[in-house]
Amino acid sequence: MYLLKGGNLIMGRFMKESKWATLMVIGVLFVLLLSACGGNEDEANGSENSNDGNENVAAENANNENENENENANEPANDGETYTLSVVLSLDEDNPQMLSFPIFTEIVEAESDGRIQIDYVGGPEAIPPFTQGEAVQNGTVDMGWVAGSYYADVVPEVLGLSFSQLEYEEEVERGSIEYISRFHEEKMNTKAIGRAGKGNFALHVGKDIEVNSTADFEGLDIRGTANYVPVIEAVGANAIALEAGEIYSSLERGLIDGYAWTNYALPELGAQEITGSQIMPYFNEADQMILANLDVWNDLPEDLQEIITNAAIDAYLESRDMVEEILAEERIEMEEAGVQYVELEDADRFEELVEENSWAWLAERVDNIEEMEEYFKQ
Repeated sequence: MYLLKGGNLIMGRFMKESKWATLMVIGVLFVLLLSACGGNEDEANGSENSNDGNENVAAENANNENENENENANEPANDGETYTLSVVLSLDEDNPQMLSFPIFTEIVEAESDGRIQIDYVGGPEAIPPFTQGEAVQNGTVDMGWVAGSYYADVVPEVLGLSFSQLEYEEEVERGSIEYISRFHEEKMNTKAIGRAGKGNFALHVGKDIEVNSTADFEGLDIRGTANYVPVIEAVGANAIALEAGEIYSSLERGLIDGYAWTNYALPELGAQEITGSQIMPYFNEADQMILANLDVWNDLPEDLQEIITNAAIDAYLESRDMVEEILAEERIEMEEAGVQYVELEDADRFEELVEENSWAWLAERVDNIEEMEEYFKQ
């Protein structure tokens, strides 16, 4: 009885102690559970803060990208593409009237960082001068140093450049080149970029011809293209259309009595051998133009168009400064060969005839003579 009673006592005590142990275990588990929940909450908060930081960095990067895009939009377009432009010249490359070409080439290739390459295809031996304007027009070549008088039947307005009374700086300021380009674009699918070279014109006669006044030109056959015709006709002579390469043989064979040409670049014609006199005063302006095929021009990025336009101006001005020196050197050479430099007795009358007849002749061929005068007359 005692033992059973004692066993019940022990069992009762054990059960009471187990109950307390169970409660303690439950309490510990509850504390651990609360700790775990708090840790997860902290991690969640930390994760949220981390996400907020990432979102802020992403937003900042997006703003920087937008700023860079805006900056790039304000910079000149540079597609990195190289453009090779084929060029033909109306005279041989070493002719003094082509002085601006190598200067232009050097400037363009340097200023474009090589994005423009000039491919010289040749002079009159490559494409006959009278058809070079058409070659630029139809894209046979991309650009040309072409005499305006050689295509004046298509764009007569180009002769305003020959009859201009302005210096080139004034023409640039007035927008005269852009004005002339409008007619090239409309009628000839070309862009007139600028003048190709400085020079005035002069009448020359053979060794057996004597001219001292305007009256002495009466009845003579004088080689001359469109830009010379008004003056040749004004002094009573007959204008004979010939390319430059035909001047020597025609004068030598007596087919012409003289020729109109620039007042320099005569030795390149061999003219000192067949010329008797160069007649003064000089008149009008050289009409060599820098032309580009309009489709080719429009395909160029704007920054390269600007480089080409500015290079044409700079090349003209630099070559212009060299012409006076060439004139002086050539005169010595020509006089040593027996060529005379004759000032007309009625020089004032000659200059009046030049101005009156040049613009009157042009007025019969264009519809906008008053407008043209605003761009080319004083």
